[in-house]
Amino acid sequence: MIHNNNNSVRTLIIPMRAKNISRFNYKKTAFQGWRLAISRKHINFVKYFGDKKYGGHRQSFMAAVEARNAILHELKQPGIDPAVVFKAAHELLDQETTEEETPNETGE
Repeated sequence: MIHNNNNSVRTLIIPMRAKNISRFNYKKTAFQGWRLAISRKHINFVKYFGDKKYGGHRQSFMAAVEARNAILHELKQPGIDPAVVFKAAHELLDQETTEEETPNETGE
């Protein structure tokens, strides 16, 4: 929320649109989330960010945007192989997902 000089409150609205990111709502499979897709030199990177996994549609959108920004930053390096960047991104994102889904030692 944003407070104006006259003490009124406005809600900050974040647009839910970003390049390389699309909204997916599959009723048959109950998947709702965002799809990140980037192509470089005929090599494709695709990753889904589910609302359920990230705690809601805004959180999954922000996770997709952060992943996209990190990948595009790496792709700006001169002479970088997109396949290497995409593989590393998949491994990192899959590792983060595994850590989030793994219960801690107390069984929570």
